Amino acid sequence: MYENSQPESTKYKILGTINDLSIIERFLGIYNTAILYNNLEIEPYKEFSTAFQADYWYIKYYLLKDGNLDLSEFELSAFYREKYLNIIWLSVKVKDNSIIECKDGVWFITILTQDKNNEALLDDYNLYKIC
Repeated sequence: MYENSQPESTKYKILGTINDLSIIERFLGIYNTAILYNNLEIEPYKEFSTAFQADYWYIKYYLLKDGNLDLSEFELSAFYREKYLNIIWLSVKVKDNSIIECKDGVWFITILTQDKNNEALLDDYNLYKIC
């Protein structure tokens, strides 16, 4: 009988509200690679800071131009530290390890490869295992 040598991925829904992008910075800090792809849609609850606007529109430009952006290649500190964001759509692949998504304001993490770093990062969130 053929045995699948690849572990199956595990998908979690993050319960609660996330209103900043520090989750991406935390994964990027450990794995050093994060690719933003597809669409990015964020609205301010009040208004964006000027520094965040600059990062946001820079990222939107590259997503439209190339379809993805390697976040590890750019200094985007304002992007990660802006608070009180209404994050609507976002997709980030962290190395070959995990995928962080926000779909219509609901957050998900898919773990593609289990390791001790993932476990430590996931402990900070209230998760519901989907599959």
